[in-house]
Amino acid sequence: GVFTSTIAPSQSSCFTIGPYYNQQLATLVQDKINNYGLAVRIRAIRSMETLNFLVYIPALPDTQEAEKIVADMRRFEVKDSVVIKEGIYKDAISLGLFTNLTQAKRHAEYIRYLGYDARYVEQKAAREVFWLDYDEPFGSNTPVPAWSKVIDPSTVVQKIPRACQA
Repeated sequence: GVFTSTIAPSQSSCFTIGPYYNQQLATLVQDKINNYGLAVRIRAIRSMETLNFLVYIPALPDTQEAEKIVADMRRFEVKDSVVIKEGIYKDAISLGLFTNLTQAKRHAEYIRYLGYDARYVEQKAAREVFWLDYDEPFGSNTPVPAWSKVIDPSTVVQKIPRACQA
């Protein structure tokens, strides 16, 4: 009657660390983990990020019409109004970029109150972030977060436990 366990104790702990906003930085940390003798892989994740909110007056028939409205708005001391010369907003009037939705709404409402057709739109851009998945011997506490700090003191990363791949 010798009791034998069929489940081997886990030999390693697995973590993911990130986000790194720069592939070069992620690669430098990856090299350090590799040189330490640990299995590591880099994972890129694309996410949409809000850049800002554009407050604008929709495109007018042509640039001259748009310039007339910009000139007219000077009566109300509306600053930062600019005719957009190209792209999807060609001949629209930019009334400023806001990082904050509330400010954008407020500004659009004020311009509408002055009698112009102001709107706002969220502008997004794809951003790639990098995470490093690594395995370390159980209980070894590899100082990966500290290595990140040494390589780039401004980077704030999280070390998150994850399930080990068999």
